[in-house]
This record gives sequence, structure tokens and C-alpha cells, in this order.
Amino acid sequence: MKAKKIKKAGNTEIPIIQYCKNKACACELPSNNKGKYCDKCRRERAKKVREAGTTVGGIALAAIALVPGLKEIGKFTKK
Repeated sequence: MKAKKIKKAGNTEIPIIQYCKNKACACELPSNNKGKYCDKCRRERAKKVREAGTTVGGIALAAIALVPGLKEIGKFTKK
């Protein structure tokens, strides 16, 4: 996403200043930034996603590991 420019009187162009979408941060973005968030906010969001993925993956792995064990317990108790 390139910096948007508006035309003013004459031939001069003034770039529109873009700000980070995170309201707590709201820092000014450089003109060559492609996203809506600053680098710090993007890193923080990516860290949260990685941590959530790790948690969900661990829970899923534990559930998959317990299923065969629960089936074995069921075989012995049904007699």
C-alpha cells in the first residue's frame, strides 16, 4: 500500500500521513509500509497467534494420545 497523495493548489502534492491501526499505539507509519500496523504491533499480534496455536496443538495432541488408551480401558471393563 503506497502512501496516498492529495493534490493541493497548483502542482504540489502532499502525502497523507498514515497511522498504526492499533489505537493504543497510533504511531506514524513510514511511507513504504505495506500493512496497516507498525512493526512492533505486527510482531506482538504474531506472537499471540503463535502462542494460541501452540496451546491448541498441545491440547489436540493430548486428546489424540488419550483416545487409544481409553478404548483399551473400555475393553477390560465391559466383561
